[in-house]
Amino acid sequence: FERGDVDNGGPEIRLDDDELKKLAKKVKFVRHEEAAGLIGAKQSGAEKATGDVLVFFDCHVKPDPNYWKAFTRAIGENYRRVVVPTIT
Repeated sequence: FERGDVDNGGPEIRLDDDELKKLAKKVKFVRHEEAAGLIGAKQSGAEKATGDVLVFFDCHVKPDPNYWKAFTRAIGENYRRVVVPTIT
């Protein structure tokens, strides 16, 4: 299991270097100095990812507990499958 966080270079609140160092043991961070946009941020995050399954959650998405079980089951049935969560 790997968690990544991509800073798209926008004007949102950013973690400072000390905060990043504290979290670096658990989270891979990708930072953009200039705005990369949503797709640019996801692309660079995907390029840095090393896992077999890649899941994106935008800032407005809060997954249900154990969301990953349905994802991995569906992907296990067909590894080429794209799984999209229900957004309520």
